Amino acid sequence: MRSIHKLTLFSGWMQQQAGLVSSITFGGPYPVATEEQGAYLDAAEQVLVLSLRTAQRLGGTTHSAAAAAGVQLRSFSTYTVRSPAQLRALPAAALTQLELHHGAAWSSSLHLNSSSITAALAQLSGRRSHELSGAVGNDCIAAVGQLALLTNLRVNCIRCPAGSSCDLQQLPQQLQQLHLSIRDEGGAVRVVLGQLTALQPVGYRD
Repeated sequence: MRSIHKLTLFSGWMQQQAGLVSSITFGGPYPVATEEQGAYLDAAEQVLVLSLRTAQRLGGTTHSAAAAAGVQLRSFSTYTVRSPAQLRALPAAALTQLELHHGAAWSSSLHLNSSSITAALAQLSGRRSHELSGAVGNDCIAAVGQLALLTNLRVNCIRCPAGSSCDLQQLPQQLQQLHLSIRDEGGAVRVVLGQLTALQPVGYRD
């Protein structure tokens, strides 16, 4: 969604037809002027958060069957996180698949191991499939370990700086599919997977 105007139109539609939306990919609009990107991304996220919250509030209170069903969003993928409010606005009861791709469009104060991000991840407890792209550390792994329904996990970059540690023994025991990419930066990555008794053949890249 590269236009605030289009996102606003979609927001209004979704508030009335939330039950029809099962998947969203959010990248944020990118204006030509680099210095304006932060403000545009902030505004885009605020519109998205407002539409999700309003749709959930309207669920069961309108005459429209699609709106009354509430937010049935099952899959959400984002390349832009400006605040943890975006993750907190997602419907925890319906969401089963989440992809977080950390990059330049994120707020400079946030990353996958920020306490506010890991807390929001832990609250989305209905997830069965999860993908993380970026510098994943021990705090993020611990948050993922709290997901009792998670069966499919893809981590595209476990990065442990020198002096730190990443303990994969924290991963949830019921995992069936696991894909790992580990980047060695001098830290200690503890790859202990014996507790994952339901695990199918592991995808691993160092």
